[in-house]
Amino acid sequence: MRSLIKSSLHDHLATFAPGYTFGELVGTMDEQIAENGMQGITVMSHVKNDRRDEDMEERAKQEGYNVVSLDNGFSIEHGGKIFPQSVEVPTAEGHILLVGARKGIYIPEGRTIKDSIDQACQFSGYQPSVIGVHTHGWGGVGPYLEKHLEDLRLFDAIETHNGSTAFPVINKHLTASGANRDALRFYEERCKAYGLGAIISTDGHSREELFTSYSLLPTPDLRSAEAFASSLREGIRGSRGLGRRENSYKGTLDHAIKIAALIAVGKAKSVARKLRLAA
Repeated sequence: MRSLIKSSLHDHLATFAPGYTFGELVGTMDEQIAENGMQGITVMSHVKNDRRDEDMEERAKQEGYNVVSLDNGFSIEHGGKIFPQSVEVPTAEGHILLVGARKGIYIPEGRTIKDSIDQACQFSGYQPSVIGVHTHGWGGVGPYLEKHLEDLRLFDAIETHNGSTAFPVINKHLTASGANRDALRFYEERCKAYGLGAIISTDGHSREELFTSYSLLPTPDLRSAEAFASSLREGIRGSRGLGRRENSYKGTLDHAIKIAALIAVGKAKSVARKLRLAA
């Protein structure tokens, strides 16, 4: 039986990594996962399908870490840390997280869930894990899946806890309190019957959020990219919500403020452009 390790499958390391060295990120991981001497596994997910995750691997090499590279992730000997490739895709029906896809993947936003998964499989040459993230929060697939239960067959798991969705404010970019409660209810009442797993995530956008929430999953097989993807998927499908749950109020607020600032700047530029055209 494979040993269980702390698994943080939805951390946007690329969002905040430019402000830190790879070594500083590893140091934070060491602090957060020190309990019980367990190893750490994390995923560098990114909404915009860019190359920042692969740049992270290059930074690890540049800083002298012994890196073992796969087509769909990398690992370092320090503490046995493993970094699968993942990508968060805003589909037409809501956000999904593809874990263990091949590096360099790009999936346009707004396609159907099935088309997005098919493209990932075709590009990778194997099936990555498919997780419904913040399902009942902003941009989640929950409302769609509640009405189209047959599409649960496309998934391996859903998040039953997302640290960022706990923020008790309602607007376009902050999810409502109760989203995690609704996700857990949906999992218990519907998803279990389809054999789906239950994943706990931070959805973190700050270094301090690393491993504040996590799932306990079996150690994946690193002998090849295919074995890595397959063993990750098996562990994700078999997960039943074991781990730690914490609400990321501070990190979510900080991220929301940055998003609001970007939106405000974008709107200001749009108004200025319209004024210039009207002049």
